[in-house]
Amino acid sequence: MKSQKGQIGSNNVDVVLGDMTKIESDAYIVPQFTGAASYGGVGGAVARAGAEEGLAAYQRFIDQKGEQKFGQVVLTKSGGGRSSCLLHVVSVGSGEEDEFNTIQTAFFNALKVAESQGIESIASPAMGTGIIGSLTAEQSANAMMSAADQYAAEGGKPIKLSFVIYGDESAYNAFVTVLQSGVYKTAKKEKGRKEFNIGEWIVGMQRDADANGERFGR
Repeated sequence: MKSQKGQIGSNNVDVVLGDMTKIESDAYIVPQFTGAASYGGVGGAVARAGAEEGLAAYQRFIDQKGEQKFGQVVLTKSGGGRSSCLLHVVSVGSGEEDEFNTIQTAFFNALKVAESQGIESIASPAMGTGIIGSLTAEQSANAMMSAADQYAAEGGKPIKLSFVIYGDESAYNAFVTVLQSGVYKTAKKEKGRKEFNIGEWIVGMQRDADANGERFGR
């Protein structure tokens, strides 16, 4: 895996080009829908890596408590894989007008939940950049890193953060640039600039369906 180290306040940071499910961490960030567990993208990868029970736990929570609001965070045990916990962040589908602010808020809330539970390390994907996301890699980095900066500025307990970029070196480079330049310190809400690609969506959905069918016998 390719990586670049840095610092956001008192938080040690790694930007990694690789597979999040191969990284040992106390908790993984899993972007979720407001009313259902996501078994596509990150959710599917985490489930296939051994944490299917963690996804099922989020679904049970939704079934019992009802639809969640964007920006909320639900902590569950993972049930397996290389993290002990999953931080389910409600962010998928918030739309190009609100996604930057949603992810900024959700990531800050995830850090606060982690702090309250004694979680010392978190691995996260580039939130908002998936097949139905509206953020560019640069926007995603600014949203999440500005949240980490706010958390640190408010005296949050240090947490090791790994921002893990899967298979996209240009996105990895964007995250590294944002981290090293410090532009996240002045980041403000903006409209998502990533264009929806129907071909990417079809391929991604079929890939997830095939992978989940093979892993779970569906």
